[in-house]
Amino acid sequence: MAGEPFPPAKPGEEVNSIRAHVNGVPILDDEVREACIMQLRAARTDEQRVAIFNQTLDGLIDVEVVIQDLKAHLAKMRPSYWQKLKAAAAEEFDKRIDKMKKASQQMGVTLKTEQDVKKYLESLGMSFEALRRRNEREFMSTEYIRSRVFTHIENVSHEELVEYYRTHANQFQIADRVDWQDIFIDATHYRSRAEARQFAEALAARIRAGENFAGLAAQYGGDSIYRNGEGFGHLRGEIRPPEAEPILFQLQSGQVGPVIELSRGFHVIRLVTRQYAGVRPLDAKAQEEVRRTLQNEVLERESKRLIANLKSEAIIEKIPYKP
Repeated sequence: MAGEPFPPAKPGEEVNSIRAHVNGVPILDDEVREACIMQLRAARTDEQRVAIFNQTLDGLIDVEVVIQDLKAHLAKMRPSYWQKLKAAAAEEFDKRIDKMKKASQQMGVTLKTEQDVKKYLESLGMSFEALRRRNEREFMSTEYIRSRVFTHIENVSHEELVEYYRTHANQFQIADRVDWQDIFIDATHYRSRAEARQFAEALAARIRAGENFAGLAAQYGGDSIYRNGEGFGHLRGEIRPPEAEPILFQLQSGQVGPVIELSRGFHVIRLVTRQYAGVRPLDAKAQEEVRRTLQNEVLERESKRLIANLKSEAIIEKIPYKP
């Protein structure tokens, strides 16, 4: 909301670098630009850049009002709450940097140390410390909001679970699926196709008699060795070889199928488990999934309500963005 005019600049604070004030606390233009620099570069029009910048600014304002409310409530909380939040935020940031390092080769760079990450971010026009601060504030504001709306999140009744399940049946549809095992006997490795078939039939008989499929696959499985004997594909249309599909969907769990002959050799297959198409039951696992979905919906709704209330009570001034 509009409030009092911008207060005088503090020593060292450039007036033209301020993009907004939240209860007198400035949000700088550089802070906003860095938070959305990649999106701004990808934007093709001034209209898109304006939308991106203003959306990012609004997000930073949301975080600021929450952080200010957090600080105002610290006296009512445990004295160590702020430090615990900062420590948890630091841990989450370290995990994010570790992920960035692991994914760096896919980005065409090699990031092994924190200094490597800093240089890489600088090449993108970003600051490591600014990224750390932004992540810390976002994490702390999110956790604080959770603590404020906790009772709303936890109070999801069984009746609400059942109602969601009933009205979202399409989300609980399951397809025909098989988990299966496969050993391929390459006929070119035998003196004749007849000998290769005989060996494949003997393997099938051994498996029917109770020998361990994975163990036999490790000895004789050819390409299936690299999948520990697991068959390729689970759903109709994706199973390879396709000749195995109609057989697999007729077997019972644990059954060994007839040997499948192809031009290069023979497949010995076994069905591990079969999942039939239909609607999943509302069992304990499904109930937990629904509960998480409903809790996330409540969190989003209550978070928006809380932030809207905080902003309505704050003095917020913004300078419109012009590309």
